[in-house]
Amino acid sequence: MTDRPANESSASTARLADLSRLLWDQRSLVEMLEFRLEVQQLLTIAGKVDRLPLAVDDVEAVLDRIRMSEDVRLGVVAECSVELGLAVGASLRELAAVAPDPWGHILQDHQTALLRLVAASEELATSNRQLAAKGIGEARNALSHLGGAPVTAYGRHGDRPALALPPTLVDRTA
Repeated sequence: MTDRPANESSASTARLADLSRLLWDQRSLVEMLEFRLEVQQLLTIAGKVDRLPLAVDDVEAVLDRIRMSEDVRLGVVAECSVELGLAVGASLRELAAVAPDPWGHILQDHQTALLRLVAASEELATSNRQLAAKGIGEARNALSHLGGAPVTAYGRHGDRPALALPPTLVDRTA
C-alpha cells in the first residue's frame, strides 16, 4: 500500500469504483452491439432486406451510445490517472499496473473482457460487410442477366465507396 493520506486513498478508490462501473457499462454496450450485429447478419442471410434498415439503425444507435460512454470514460480515466500519479493520457493497462489492490486486477479483467468483446464484434462486422458485398454482387449479376444495366454506386468523388464501420472501439496499443 502507498503512504497516501486516508482521504486521498478513499478519493482514488471512489474514482476507481466509478471507472469500474463505467467499464461494466461499456462491456454491456459492446455485448449489445455484438447482438445487434448478429441480428443484422441473420436478417441478411435470411434475405429479409426490408428489415435491414432497422437492423442498421440499431447498430448505429448502439455505436452512438458507445461513443458517448467513451467520452465519459476518458474523463474518469484522466481523473484516476492524476489521482494515481500518472499522466492524464494513461492507458487502462497503466492504471491497472499502479492501482491499489483489488483495483489493478479488476481493471485488468475489464480490459481483457473488452478486448475479447470488441474482437468478436469486429469479426461479426467484417462478416456482415462480406455478406453485403456478396449480396450486391449477386444483385448486379442477376440484373445483368436480365438485360438491365449493371447497378453501380459512386461516392462524391466518383469512386466506389467500400462498405465499412467506424474505426475500432478499443485502443489496443496500451
